[in-house]
Amino acid sequence: MLIKGKVTDYNGEPIHLASVSIKGSNPLIGVSTDFDGNYAINVNVGQTLEFSYVGNQQPTERLVRLYDSIIDVTMANQLNLDEIVINGKKPTNYFGWILGLIVAGFIIKSISDISKEEKKEKEQAKVKKVTI
Repeated sequence: MLIKGKVTDYNGEPIHLASVSIKGSNPLIGVSTDFDGNYAINVNVGQTLEFSYVGNQQPTERLVRLYDSIIDVTMANQLNLDEIVINGKKPTNYFGWILGLIVAGFIIKSISDISKEEKKEKEQAKVKKVTI
């Protein structure tokens, strides 16, 4: 059945890009709210919808019942986040990087060889002294 609804914060403001997913689904089945906090998702009766967003202490859950067609959710106070840290990982496989260097080396060598050949051709084409 199709469930629609709106996700708002404790002040009644819509939360856009909140996650709405079916709890325990594997693979994860879910959607994100639009700019106005609206969502629509297909679920079965008895499944639980899980609502979350960055800064929320813990997800809010709602059980889908037979007579539900609209489930509006007001999220709890968000955490005060000073920063979000994103960690990168140094690649451990350098094959692609080395292959790129080798290919670049061949291209540079080819360009250099072409330049040398053009220089020879130009020197051969020069007429040193012509007498008639």
